[in-house]
Amino acid sequence: MIENIPFSLIVVTCILTLLSGVMMTYAFVRGHHRAQQRAHMFALALLGWTIFQSTLALNRWYMDKNTGTGHLLFPIVFSSILILLLAFTPRGARFLRALRPSWLYSLQYLRIPIASMFYLLATWKQTPWEMTFYGMNFDIVFGGLALICMPIFPKKKSKYRLAFSIFNIVGIASIVWQYILVLGSVPSDSQWLGLTQPNYAATHFPYGWFVTVVFPLILASNVALLVQNLTHHEKPVM
Repeated sequence: MIENIPFSLIVVTCILTLLSGVMMTYAFVRGHHRAQQRAHMFALALLGWTIFQSTLALNRWYMDKNTGTGHLLFPIVFSSILILLLAFTPRGARFLRALRPSWLYSLQYLRIPIASMFYLLATWKQTPWEMTFYGMNFDIVFGGLALICMPIFPKKKSKYRLAFSIFNIVGIASIVWQYILVLGSVPSDSQWLGLTQPNYAATHFPYGWFVTVVFPLILASNVALLVQNLTHHEKPVM
């Protein structure tokens, strides 16, 4: 855990991580019967994954400057492969269509407070300014767009199918770009970003949850919404 940082930032990080988990769990609970049956399994798996990532961070596994970037690739690649398997297999696609889109969409709103957290962490020199909206991270714009489009998406997405697909593709690209910024700025031999102010937060508990827990959930929500929009054999509940 990073010292000399306001305790309020730790509290906010925990709240945002909890909110992301609750929102995704409700996408199961409020979805079709297929998703409802697996809601408790998902909640337990997510809890186990969060505890596992916390253990790795507290044991300084992500702080090794020789392999720090490689270690951080593990949760990113593992979660991304799992999401891709769900999206590109018939059984996985049916499962994603069973999730409630309104709760999946609500995860997009978290981009705004997360971007604000990166700004606050940058003021405390724990993330590079490139990770904020003053640098190379424009995810807060996408979060604002999600709020503006709330009356249209996802309730009226059938009328704006192409626009909704582009919306989710851009959302996926934004998360991938943040992954690139994180991997390029953590202290390591291969660091190329934020050389004067590395991304210490990504390798420390609990701020690493943004990369290992929250980002994968937001990415999964965009992928699920895109699958629902493109393969609408089963009309999802709202």
